[in-house]
Amino acid sequence: MKHPPPGQGDGRRACGDMPTLEGRARELRWAAAVAAVFMLLTCLPYLFGLALRQPGWYYSGLLTNPDEHNVYLSLMRQAADGRLLFSDQFTSEPQRGLVLNVFWLGLGLFARLTHLPLPIVYHLARLVAGWLLLMAVYWLATRLLSTVAARRIGFLLTATASGFGWAFHAEGGQPHPIDYGPGLVMPEAITFLSLLLNPLFCFSVFLMIAVIGLAADAFQSGSARRALLAGLAALVLGNVHTYDLLPVAAVTLAFLAHQLLTRRCGGRAVVLAVFIAALAAPAVGYQWWLLRSGEPGVVAKTVGQWEYSRGPRYLALGLGLPFLLAITGAAMSVRRGAPDRTRLLALWLVLGFALAYLPVSFQRKLAEGLHIPTCLLAAYALEAVWR
Repeated sequence: MKHPPPGQGDGRRACGDMPTLEGRARELRWAAAVAAVFMLLTCLPYLFGLALRQPGWYYSGLLTNPDEHNVYLSLMRQAADGRLLFSDQFTSEPQRGLVLNVFWLGLGLFARLTHLPLPIVYHLARLVAGWLLLMAVYWLATRLLSTVAARRIGFLLTATASGFGWAFHAEGGQPHPIDYGPGLVMPEAITFLSLLLNPLFCFSVFLMIAVIGLAADAFQSGSARRALLAGLAALVLGNVHTYDLLPVAAVTLAFLAHQLLTRRCGGRAVVLAVFIAALAAPAVGYQWWLLRSGEPGVVAKTVGQWEYSRGPRYLALGLGLPFLLAITGAAMSVRRGAPDRTRLLALWLVLGFALAYLPVSFQRKLAEGLHIPTCLLAAYALEAVWR
């Protein structure tokens, strides 16, 4: 296999290898502390709502979209009551109870063991999953951005940035960006909204980053261990948020194709890609079987309700100024000598945007995770401009 010269191709010197273990540990401690503080700050709106409660009032502990959160709480309740397979508690249609979701099963079992109220467990999961997501973002940044300042900018942008939804209000004819309005239309597309609202979205994007980052590492290093970890993360992702495997597979395969075409990896990388896919296959097969089973809740969620993406301009509006910077960063990443791993972000940005318009029933959901390459590429562009 042909190896690129140091500092080019795989980008190991230029893309985030720390000069010392002490320096790497210091960076990770900074990221861990900031992520913990940030997640604690996301609790303030919930505490404010609790403080407003008057005698005789009921406070759900939810900020938005209670129907979705209540579905999740119902799954946790079934697990806490001793069930391993779930049914939809919001329909009167007959069901067999065939659904397995290891995320909600784990949270329900935790509530059963600790005797904590389900809303408390739900928010603890949001805090832990959000912290893991932010740490995964920084882990990815250490491999893709060349300076500590750029990594920290990318990390903070991911945690806080949104788009122009604040500029619009609920009137006919108004555009609806993904971060728009009183209902926070698309919280899974904006990292801050996921951190604020939903543990499942935090956990699924954490797994997306893990699969893409570990698979890229495996292709470039030939590491079977990293391929194994990527495959296991894909297996869990395929169970808890199956459609997220579509952008993950597209980005991973596109990066593999790029590596093969530029002769930066060989046949071993293809074998590792097949290995990762084989590990994830049982989750996909199980979801396909569930769909074919005719279980009412599964069919209604998967194909019974179309969730369209609004036009591309609305997606761009929702991503805002970081998206404009990310386009610049993506263009810079294809320059001669730019690190391969930065091109991975460009592939993720382009493919993620395109996949949000696939003709499938869960179309708009495929924007999940797109905010990650957007903010990291924005930081890459800002770093280059500063230099």
